[in-house]
Amino acid sequence: MNSKQRYMVPLLFIGTVLAGMLSPMQSAVNGQLGKELADGNACAVVSFGSGLVVMFIIILSERLQDNNLLQFLRKFALIIYLGGVG
Repeated sequence: MNSKQRYMVPLLFIGTVLAGMLSPMQSAVNGQLGKELADGNACAVVSFGSGLVVMFIIILSERLQDNNLLQFLRKFALIIYLGGVG
């Protein structure tokens, strides 16, 4: 077993434990947000919307490392950006 393999198992274990902690933390944050807003639907919109924005930024940053934003956006028809509007 080389040194890289020796350190990978503990690092992956720690990463797994940290990832497992995310779901209960998200539940606690959503519960507190629901209390502050006093509206479950508004809480869901804020939680989902903020997650959507973060994921959109991550995806764009991954895809646009060597491409420019306009070239990427021109690949799709306008109707795709409008989603279910209509």
